[in-house]
Amino acid sequence: MLAGQELPPEDAVVLIGSSLPERGGLRPSATSPVMPSVQILADAVAGLRSGQLPHRPGWAPALEGGFVTLAGLLTLLLLLRLRPARAAALAATLAALWAGAAVFSAAAGCCSTRSCPSPRWR
Repeated sequence: MLAGQELPPEDAVVLIGSSLPERGGLRPSATSPVMPSVQILADAVAGLRSGQLPHRPGWAPALEGGFVTLAGLLTLLLLLRLRPARAAALAATLAALWAGAAVFSAAAGCCSTRSCPSPRWR
């Protein structure tokens, strides 16, 4: 393509970058501790073009804050009413249930990119 032998399609996006560590173009990402910057940009462009980017609903912070407050009050109540070891075990169980619910929701697609599409960029 750089030699002019083959032209990309009209709607193509051409990203030029390096994956050489000497160039300093490696960055940490969610999928790899060292990923080329141009790959991170390519993934973002692909998401923008398809309209499927991870999206956090506006009500999520309120839900999370409410749960943290409720869990804190419940833990405080458990600590006041039960022996410390039993209260700690129940608090850990509560935290494990929350983590399990998050994993189950993600596996079921409740908050995946398919259920929360981003606006399409034009």
